[in-house]
Amino acid sequence: EPSSADSVLVDPTTGIAAVAFKEGFSYLYKNVDTKEIKNLLKDKNISVDEWVNNNLKKPKVSCYFLCKKSLFFYHRLPHISV
Repeated sequence: EPSSADSVLVDPTTGIAAVAFKEGFSYLYKNVDTKEIKNLLKDKNISVDEWVNNNLKKPKVSCYFLCKKSLFFYHRLPHISV
């Protein structure tokens, strides 16, 4: 099933990626091919959704649920002066 990534954070030295999907769920991926992460960072023409589907759904990649987007993330705390 194709992904619909809202944002992607990657670390080419550790092979870790974090993806927030438009559906509201975020996941952490480990053992991502560092060469593919570097390609994503270099090539501005790569489709992020295509990259996610091609590189994060491999058997060697571990996937961990991080969180579900909620209204809490959008609530602004009042400014407190000290």
